[in-house]
Amino acid sequence: MTMCHAARHHHVGHVRAQQGNRVHAGYHAPLSREERQREFVQRASKFGAVFVLCVGIWIITGFGAVWPLWVLLIGGFVLAREARDAYGSYEDEDEDEDADLDDVDDRDSILN
Repeated sequence: MTMCHAARHHHVGHVRAQQGNRVHAGYHAPLSREERQREFVQRASKFGAVFVLCVGIWIITGFGAVWPLWVLLIGGFVLAREARDAYGSYEDEDEDEDADLDDVDDRDSILN
């Protein structure tokens, strides 16, 4: 066994040991409704700042072609999709919450 080979296997074992507490290295738990809404507000604020910067550059450069509208259209489309995800219909989530509450009621009736 060469030194490179041994070092590589030691590194792999070390990385696996560090990731032992995680379910899966690339796994992200689904965000709650409040977290999605908070994330949307942060992204919308950042987009607003970028758009204002673009308008400022457009004004400073002499009011030529109105190119900041492209930024507004594309960014607005992306934000609209994110708003739908953050504030849209939650029928599926509400049904899941109702099912969870039913499970709790069933367990309580069994225990009593």
